[in-house]
Amino acid sequence: MRHLMVLVALLCPHADCAPESFIVDFTTGMGSFSVSVNRSWAPLGADHFYSLVEDGFYDDAAFFRVVPNFVVQFGIAGTPSNNVKWDTPIRDDPVKVSNRAGTLVYATSGPNSRTTQVFINYVPNAGLDRQGFAPFGQIDAAGLAIVEKVFNPTPASPQGVDQTQYKARGNAWIRQKYPGVTFITKATVRNLAPAKPLAPSAPPAPPSPPVSPPVPLSRMQARYEHLLFSSACTASGM
Repeated sequence: MRHLMVLVALLCPHADCAPESFIVDFTTGMGSFSVSVNRSWAPLGADHFYSLVEDGFYDDAAFFRVVPNFVVQFGIAGTPSNNVKWDTPIRDDPVKVSNRAGTLVYATSGPNSRTTQVFINYVPNAGLDRQGFAPFGQIDAAGLAIVEKVFNPTPASPQGVDQTQYKARGNAWIRQKYPGVTFITKATVRNLAPAKPLAPSAPPAPPSPPVSPPVPLSRMQARYEHLLFSSACTASGM
C-alpha cells in the first residue's frame, strides 16, 4: 500500500490533480469561448491550470498582449496579491502536441519557469515546438474567432503592456492606461457529467455450510502414518 501511495504522489504531486480531460468556459467582453484540456498532453501544466481556474485566478484578468497572426496572451491577475500567491513556477512538460492554431500554452521565461501566463496560438506556430512550449488545451474555430476580436492594447509593440506594472498595480492601472482593454469576466471548470447510478446488486448468496479448518501438514502426516500403521496391523493379524 505504501508503494502505491508513493506512485500516486509521483504521478500527481498536487493535492488536486485535474481530471484526465475537462473544459474551461471563459466569458469575456468579446464573447464566450471554451478550452478543452487534455491532461495526457501536458499533465503538470493541466493540473496547474485546473488549480488556477478553480481558485478564480483568471476572473477579471486582462488580455494584455496581442500579436496579430501570432498569439494572444493573458494570465496576470487583476488583483496583485493573487500574482504573489501563484508565483511559484512548475516544471516543464515534454512537448507532445504541436502548437497548432487554437492551442493553449504556457508562456515562459526559460526552462521550468511556467507560472500563470498562457497564450492562445492564432495560427500554427510549429517553431514553438522546438523551443519547448507544450500545449495542454485547444479551443475550436468558433472560440478562435472570439479571441481574434480581443482588443490590442499595444498595436505598435508586440511586447504588450508593461507586465511589471500590471502585476504590481492591477486592474486600476491597466484600465486607466488602456481604456479599451478586453477582460475575462469569468473562467469556470465545466461540471463533469454525474456518474451513472450502479445497477442494483444481486441478493447475497446463502452462507456456505461450515467447513473443517485446514489441517496442518504435520497432522496430515500423522494421520497418514496412522493409517499406514493400522493397515499393516490388519494385514499381519495384529
